[in-house]
Amino acid sequence: MMSNKVVLEGLTKRFGRVIAAEGIHLTVKKSELISLLGPSGCGKTTTLRMIAGFIMPDEGRVLIEGQDVTYSPPDKRDTAMVFQSYALFPHMTVFDNVAFGLRMRRVSKSDIIERVSKALALVRLESVSERYPSQLSGGQRQRVALSRALVVNPSVLLLDEPLSNLDAKLRQEMQVELRQLQKELNLTSIYVTHDQEEAFSLSDRVVVLNDGRIQQIGTPKEVFESPNSYFVADFVGIRNFMDGTFEGKTFTSTSGLKVYCNGTNAGAGKLGLRPSKIVIDPPDDVRYLNQFRGRIGFLKYAGNTTEVLARLPGGERIVIEVSARWLSDRSIQVGDEVKLGWRCEDALAFPD
Repeated sequence: MMSNKVVLEGLTKRFGRVIAAEGIHLTVKKSELISLLGPSGCGKTTTLRMIAGFIMPDEGRVLIEGQDVTYSPPDKRDTAMVFQSYALFPHMTVFDNVAFGLRMRRVSKSDIIERVSKALALVRLESVSERYPSQLSGGQRQRVALSRALVVNPSVLLLDEPLSNLDAKLRQEMQVELRQLQKELNLTSIYVTHDQEEAFSLSDRVVVLNDGRIQQIGTPKEVFESPNSYFVADFVGIRNFMDGTFEGKTFTSTSGLKVYCNGTNAGAGKLGLRPSKIVIDPPDDVRYLNQFRGRIGFLKYAGNTTEVLARLPGGERIVIEVSARWLSDRSIQVGDEVKLGWRCEDALAFPD
């Protein structure tokens, strides 16, 4: 059974009248990678900085391995942080940047050489140890920042959107490398991002925040497939919503469209549909109780997928995601009328 590495108990932080974080309760297990996910201003970086010791909470406690470090300075917490800007010293070589934390801890020269060499080998940068940050690519600078954090053997690794400055291809490559390294070293890690795809691909669990409060905690699959609120659903990519009224497992939109859904709710609310769950020309069987005619209004090519924009009989606009391979076997054009369908369990209910 994994022990708890980090425990947050009711963390709250205010900046004047602005509540940046409120009542944050979270437990991070040993060797777990947790992502704090949410839009700008939701409190994720404030929470990370309270764990690191750069910001002191107004209320609550931070415990690392059972020790209360709420008001301890950063250098007394056994944590290391990788910043969004990398924060490398431009006048220092790669070796000296990585060695900086060890020198501040008065580690012997021989140990510094050994530990820095190992840390650079982990991120495959041994060959550039004498270069300066200005002589490195963005991906290399990111790995230097990571190596500098790893060399001090932290109990907890904190990462504040470290990949946001990289281009899309390099960012995907670094996600894989970072996850492999975290698994290899059994590092307890807390990762801040506003990118849901990044959070889902990296994390053991995802913590969704909004307005300084935790909205949902779960595995990537749980958060993606079973969002617990309209906000979470909207943030993780459910782009189709209808307003209306629930009565048991039936939803009636404001235009009068009747949809079978997964809930047992009553009263007003929203129905959510993920674009990838909507099928064009669905089979005539009991799985697809929801079937409607729709008219194609727009096609948006996106490489491996194509987005199809259609309108339902009640005027609702709906986005469908189909694979390029599926579309290549069919002739669908703007203006065509098609049959659309989805399963009851894919129609997600969000009561007001």
